[in-house]
Amino acid sequence: MADERNEEYPEDELRVLLHRGVPQLPSPAQRLERVRARVTRRRRQRTAALSVTAVAAAVAVSLTVPGLLHSSDGGGAPVGAAPAPTAVTHAPTPDARPDPTPTPITSTTLDRYTRVEFRTLGGLTLTLPRAWSRLESADVSFAASQQLSGQNAHCKQPMDGYCSPLVKRLPSGGALVVLRPKYSRLTADKVRVSHQVYAPELTKSCLLAGGTQVWEALIADPARPGSDLVVDASVCLSRPTKAQSSEARSVLTTASFS
Repeated sequence: MADERNEEYPEDELRVLLHRGVPQLPSPAQRLERVRARVTRRRRQRTAALSVTAVAAAVAVSLTVPGLLHSSDGGGAPVGAAPAPTAVTHAPTPDARPDPTPTPITSTTLDRYTRVEFRTLGGLTLTLPRAWSRLESADVSFAASQQLSGQNAHCKQPMDGYCSPLVKRLPSGGALVVLRPKYSRLTADKVRVSHQVYAPELTKSCLLAGGTQVWEALIADPARPGSDLVVDASVCLSRPTKAQSSEARSVLTTASFS
């Protein structure tokens, strides 16, 4: 009996060891809860990784395209648009020729201008700044950025066919428009369809007035093919900026007849 009892003990010990080596499986309900928990953790980790990637991409885009993250304010540039270029003007030297393209007088600047008709010149109409002065006569008419005088007692001999109506010399940026009627059917027919604005050599009258640059044009009424009236129009400028020179040229290019 003692031997049989000794033989049973090893079997019991082996059974205990085998029982300890095999893990106790939880119930099916517990296993499902653990699976759900692992799935939830993986989803959160994946969502967090995608969020970090999206933020990094947004930062990279904002650094490469600065305007993309800024919205327009009122009438400003559209979102993402580059800022409008700023015009930089410089005073040209007397021998310099400004940009031949005139500055257009648009609806945004029209409030600073007015249409001026010269009846002694066949209804010639110029678009001039509202603050300018005007002087009209049968022989020669003027418009200027400063005060004009109807009589010049100091003018003993006309220069270039007229006496200057200026009370004082043109300051920097000042302008004097001179309009003289001429009569030539041949010339009128040449310039009637389209008149050209050009930059002649500086005249003596403009130089004495304090000018450093001249724009000139011959203008005829295209609606009157039988007329021989030609208006010799010139603008004398004193040390103008590029913008002022282009604006003065535009006064001649937009000339018309009423």
